[in-house]
Amino acid sequence: MADEFRKGLEGLEAGPEASPAEGMAAATPSGEPTHPSIVALRERFGDAVLFWEVVAGDEHVVFVRPERIVEIMRFLKEDPAQRYAFLSDVTGVDYGGGRPLQVV
Repeated sequence: MADEFRKGLEGLEAGPEASPAEGMAAATPSGEPTHPSIVALRERFGDAVLFWEVVAGDEHVVFVRPERIVEIMRFLKEDPAQRYAFLSDVTGVDYGGGRPLQVV
């Protein structure tokens, strides 16, 4: 299982040259996050959590520094309080203009 996880993350460690979130206005909702995973991410990874937002009414989206993605994903999978053990899909977005692809 660990080999499958590691294989699934191949290529992510290098990350894009610059984060698409850099330079964007923060979309963090007012107040403190209420989702326990966002609270845990902010406590554990601090400034690696660039900002977060809630979309479609209840979907929490967290933007993180690309160079920390493997460490953050491993935490979300392996931490007993998180245990995100099912990844349903991964896709990418190309905003053009020379900006790096965004993994979604």
